[in-house]
Amino acid sequence: GGRGSGPGSSHNLLDLLDVPMDSASPPAAAPPPPPALALRPAPSLDAATFQARWAALPPAPGCVSGPRVLTLGANASAVLTAPAPLMSHLATRGFATMASGGAPPAIKYYFYAQAADGAGLFLVEAVVNPAARAARVVLKTDAGAQRGAAADDILAEAMASFAA
Repeated sequence: GGRGSGPGSSHNLLDLLDVPMDSASPPAAAPPPPPALALRPAPSLDAATFQARWAALPPAPGCVSGPRVLTLGANASAVLTAPAPLMSHLATRGFATMASGGAPPAIKYYFYAQAADGAGLFLVEAVVNPAARAARVVLKTDAGAQRGAAADDILAEAMASFAA
């Protein structure tokens, strides 16, 4: 006699909850998860606020030990002879330009982005060497580690797809 193994001896946990069986099972086709982070198509920020926030904010997780090096597309050296092409490319991804200057091999940019839901500001310093297809990037945010990493991923994808 195996006590505890019969059908009447164990309780179904769902019977203890006020949940009908059919609603407890997962739906057949779960909707895809929302993107980790959606950025505003046209963020706005004034220079004074950018400077104050840049000075106050910590670097995102990927940039704590220093700039993260992102790779640009294969044709970056041909396309990026002045700051403008990268600025317009990143604008399509939600990163607006606060300032830019310099010339190859060290074009310097300051970009910013805002979370679409208003919960997060992302500030970026990038020094780009088009010939090396490299961007040394520091990203700072007030949105926490998870969103900081998500913004970092969006930026990395944008850099990689530039002049690819």
